[in-house]
Amino acid sequence: SEDVNKAISMFYGTNAFSDITYTYTEDGVGDSYILDIRFRDAKPHVISMGMNTNSHDAVTTGIRIGFNDQKLTGFRAVVNLKMGHNPSAAVTLSAVPAVWPRVNISYEFNKRDVDTYTHGILDSDFRYKRQNLSLYLSEYHLKFFNLKGGVFAERVAIPRMFLTGATTEYGSRIAPLKQFGAFAEINFDNLDQDYFASRGVHAYLHARSYLLQHRAGAFEKRPVHRISGGVQGYIPLVSDRLELIPNASFSLNFTEDAIFDTDINKGFGNDMPNYLYPTMGNYIGGPQAGMDLPQQVPFAGLYETVSVENAICAGADLRLRIFGRHYISARVSAARTAPLELLFSDELSLSDGSTLHIDNLSHIGAALRYSIDTMIGPVCLEAGWSTLSRKMGLFFSMGRYF
Repeated sequence: SEDVNKAISMFYGTNAFSDITYTYTEDGVGDSYILDIRFRDAKPHVISMGMNTNSHDAVTTGIRIGFNDQKLTGFRAVVNLKMGHNPSAAVTLSAVPAVWPRVNISYEFNKRDVDTYTHGILDSDFRYKRQNLSLYLSEYHLKFFNLKGGVFAERVAIPRMFLTGATTEYGSRIAPLKQFGAFAEINFDNLDQDYFASRGVHAYLHARSYLLQHRAGAFEKRPVHRISGGVQGYIPLVSDRLELIPNASFSLNFTEDAIFDTDINKGFGNDMPNYLYPTMGNYIGGPQAGMDLPQQVPFAGLYETVSVENAICAGADLRLRIFGRHYISARVSAARTAPLELLFSDELSLSDGSTLHIDNLSHIGAALRYSIDTMIGPVCLEAGWSTLSRKMGLFFSMGRYF
């Protein structure tokens, strides 16, 4: 029966069936069997709702509406809404053939206020509005994998920006950045639970290339390539009450000259350097990935967003179920934040043959978390410290993440 379960596991991955049962009988010819599999269709339309409140984002409500979302083939439509101080919306239309991969077109909009810090001191406060239109192929017949790849057009506007030490507000003088490119994503998840898993692995690898920019009325080839990824595993120890949770994540930009090129400031504010646009940079901070921006790398003990050139982070949690649905976790992280040429070295060779030693590129953080598994989602309180913030911090969250 174990072999049969593995063989039919693909069908569960489609989400098209609410129940799959089977029986098998000997057919009287050698060691062969007759296998009878019965499928019960899932309800095609789905609506779900969740709420989260935390010390970083206040109260956020999420709604997901799926039309034909759990049908095996045909036309699908999915709407995701997030309502709160930082709202977002996404609409995805899909054509699902019987043989070929799913064809999707999606539109996303999100608005967000972001504060960035250096050594615990505020250095910028900005609001960005992002619109993204994507056309892509995706595969959904696999139980644990989700694959997608395609092209996109994106517009980023910064209606407000304050820089520490500046006497003016820059947002109204920054022209929207319009970009076109391609992307690919691989996601893997075989966790036995969404939030308090005891076994399994969650991993992702995302690649995005910004190939063309449109500013000041003309197209420019200013390619910027980003690769980001992460992996988190759950390993039971001694008993089912104790788990080791190793993790690693990174976000790297491979065309830094195009990001930090200040020579493209043709008219102040009308064609600002790329690094002022939040979608172009890298960031670290927060108890989970993507706290303020999609490419943001999490880091234990850091509860604010820090802008960095590139980030590589690794760590581990040791989680103990103390009683019932109550857990306590000890968390540690180590990170390297630097330009590409300094990610694995503290020394930079100069043009005159001399060597420059760079400090403060490696960082550590630690935190202690108390969490409860409830009907409305996880409730957690965390306290931690990191060399990036150089201060103690607190984080509280109640409800499901979305």
